[in-house]
Amino acid sequence: MEEFAAGVASTIYKARLAGDGSRVVAVKSAASKRKFTPEPHDIIKEINLLKLLGESPHENVRLKLMPKGLALTSFFQIVEYIGSRYTSTSIELWTSWFPYGLEELLDCPRFTVAPIPTPIRHLFPFDSELAEQGGPLWKDVFKVLCKSIIFQTISGLAHLHGLDPPIALRDVKPKNLLMEQDGTVKIIDYGIAFQETICADSKNFWPEKREDMYCDVATGCVLHTSRCPFIQVVWP
Repeated sequence: MEEFAAGVASTIYKARLAGDGSRVVAVKSAASKRKFTPEPHDIIKEINLLKLLGESPHENVRLKLMPKGLALTSFFQIVEYIGSRYTSTSIELWTSWFPYGLEELLDCPRFTVAPIPTPIRHLFPFDSELAEQGGPLWKDVFKVLCKSIIFQTISGLAHLHGLDPPIALRDVKPKNLLMEQDGTVKIIDYGIAFQETICADSKNFWPEKREDMYCDVATGCVLHTSRCPFIQVVWP
């Protein structure tokens, strides 16, 4: 198991399941004591929300619940894995590993339709490579990719908002949008999400009622800034 990323409330590890070295998973580990958990981050609430989502899965929501009591090894090919482990010092949430993230994609210099400076244009032979293969121009490919990412994200959020009661993620940002190799977008990180019934549970680290919701959370979205390459190209 190797450390992949660390945040204010948890650490993410990349690991392989014992007994099946080919199965790569993400392990989210957080403290099991409330005093070490910054409010309102709550892995107990996150686990229960993901179990609920497993009962009403959507292609662009990260997890599906494994049927209770069935062996893990028999479901590698037909469901995404979810599991958790409680110890005296930590709580772990195990999920599928997704190799790509929107944050990394936006940081990639190749992911743009902006004119490439002439001195380094030979390093970015998008159009020439596509033209030789008889394919479309890169700007057209870029436009389709952008629309796909936006549509899938909105579709996943619409599913969360359409549940009864609805789930508000409250942390939509490129870092929380991962992608599979086929381009399927997955919405992750429900540690500060709100769902009226689950969040009010007194067993949570930080119980939260509708009339007393946390306001010190926000959705930061790069799509609403002038730095985003999506806006002018996709919807000029």
